[in-house]
Amino acid sequence: MQLADNPSNAELSSTYDDVLAQLTQRDSWSLEARISDIAHGLQLDMLDFSRPMLSLSPGQQARAEMAAILLQRPEALILDEPTNHIDAQTREFLIETVSS
Repeated sequence: MQLADNPSNAELSSTYDDVLAQLTQRDSWSLEARISDIAHGLQLDMLDFSRPMLSLSPGQQARAEMAAILLQRPEALILDEPTNHIDAQTREFLIETVSS
């Protein structure tokens, strides 16, 4: 017997289907891999993610904010000097990620 087979579970089944569709649309299944890729690309992969944001250096804070934005996969970005004070490797990652 499936969840949808029981009439009393129809609403629960519909809600489940809606949540599943939203998770699939947002590509949530690859979230951990995306976090890892973006953290590595922005040189944040060695940080302890449980650290308070204010304990990070200003550069780390800026990269963490950029990582949070990139994880959302926005359709458009308006960036003010996004490559200031970053090394060539991070600059290339950022350009490639924003371009795709």
